[in-house]
Amino acid sequence: MDGIRNAGSGPLNAGNAGNAGNAGNAGNAGNAGNAGNAGGETVSPFTSGALLRNRDGIVGNWQELQNAPRQHAFGDPQNAGLWSDRVRQVIFVQQLLQPLEFAQSAETAETEEEQEDLNDKGGWATLWHRGPILTTPLEDMPTFGSSAQRLFAMRRPGRELFRAQMEWVNRYADLRADRSVEIMSEINDIMTFFASIMTMPFPRMRHTNELLLAVQSAVVAIEMRFKDAMACRRPSEFSPQDQPLIVTPGHSSLPSGHATESFAVATVMRALAIHRESAQATAGGASGPSATHTEIQLMRQAYRIAVNRTVAGVHFPVDSAAGAYLGMALGRYFVQRFQKASDAPEVVDWTVDSYVFNGPAYSSTAMPGVSPDFIPALAEATLESGGASETNAENPAYVREDNPIQITGTGSAELGLLWKNALDEWR
Repeated sequence: MDGIRNAGSGPLNAGNAGNAGNAGNAGNAGNAGNAGNAGGETVSPFTSGALLRNRDGIVGNWQELQNAPRQHAFGDPQNAGLWSDRVRQVIFVQQLLQPLEFAQSAETAETEEEQEDLNDKGGWATLWHRGPILTTPLEDMPTFGSSAQRLFAMRRPGRELFRAQMEWVNRYADLRADRSVEIMSEINDIMTFFASIMTMPFPRMRHTNELLLAVQSAVVAIEMRFKDAMACRRPSEFSPQDQPLIVTPGHSSLPSGHATESFAVATVMRALAIHRESAQATAGGASGPSATHTEIQLMRQAYRIAVNRTVAGVHFPVDSAAGAYLGMALGRYFVQRFQKASDAPEVVDWTVDSYVFNGPAYSSTAMPGVSPDFIPALAEATLESGGASETNAENPAYVREDNPIQITGTGSAELGLLWKNALDEWR
């Protein structure tokens, strides 16, 4: 993967990616640009007119000011508590994305055959983590942060795999009648399904809701960069018999956004479940709900949401395979970002390595010990294998490279406070 070139002008910027009100709309990235409206609230023209007349009736003569209120503390992470929910979401999402850079590889071919293969499978899309710019006097601050580490790399499979997987898309269509209500509900909302496993009533669980919505919004921004680079066609572009149950989304098929977001959210909630079990324990032997049992339900939920998109006819199984692996990796990464930025006791001791989804290595046919269907347990096993670098034997598209990402909490104080406040809600 030599010859990496930067595909953007700077770090992934969440300034336009965090309309918190719409963050629950899984895969509905079209609303991400509404964050620019986060600066103010509106009232109806009727109310505005009433306020105008009301002021004229009571304001009286202008009184010269003798004093001014003190300024809020500069750069204090507690300041986030002063702002509206939408503004807080923009701040949290921007901090989650701040250390991340997206880049594409510049691959070359020496023969016409190699060039044809490269045109089919494309190059590599990569996501990098860079170290923070330290808080120092302005004249001492560096122009750039420390060197970057590759967090994730993805390459799309060739068109032959997509052609072969149309058979699986057709098989899954038999479930449409059973799954249609779920599919329609999940178009714009996945959080309700996860909240059925771990109850998060608002406003009592305000910080938990904010944390998970910030994670989902950040994941949307990342997945869309990968989708843009992969540029894979949807099933309906392969066969007129696909006839999706829902409107085909207007972006690339791989990786699946619903899979990416669902597995990222499920991974973060796994950490919260582990914390809940111990936080609700007593000396008398009582404890919160089993973390292990909860984790199983969360991952099953993420799987079902992802598969439902194939049932609906808008995704291939390999789309969910790529999205699930990316989502799990991002979930682990964001949990470590939260923990490193917080002074709360560590909840999980997760290592974040460098991960690769090698699409061309994904099996196109069923072979002994290898399945072309979407099996998230294989991605999870690769992610959590630890030790030396590993390529999953049952699905060689999943690769983990032994290159731990160096994560610090510097520059993310607001995230640390959000994490601590969220943990406190599970006591």
